[in-house]
Amino acid sequence: MKYSVVILPTAENDLDRILLWLNERSLLGALTWLKRWEEVVLTLAHDPDRCGIAPESEHHPTTIRQVVFRTRKGNPYRALFAVKDDSVFVIHIRGMGQKIVESIVLPLKE
Repeated sequence: MKYSVVILPTAENDLDRILLWLNERSLLGALTWLKRWEEVVLTLAHDPDRCGIAPESEHHPTTIRQVVFRTRKGNPYRALFAVKDDSVFVIHIRGMGQKIVESIVLPLKE
């Protein structure tokens, strides 16, 4: 089954911040990171249930999953998402050293 991947505004903001930070240091690094992110989105479209439960899920009524991906240099990032019917909703993208998201608001009905 193929899923529709919806990038929520919170994740779009995270994406913009990450790319801006990377671009200030290395245009090639930002482009490489973006290519890796696009690969992650394709993975989520095909098999989101293979990803583990995120720590953020512990205090949320909806199951929050995470996919961990690494840059070429090995720096880890986590994309937090929820699956509803045939859609994957990407909620946040977290870089290394960022704390767990304490408050998650989803536009989903239980």
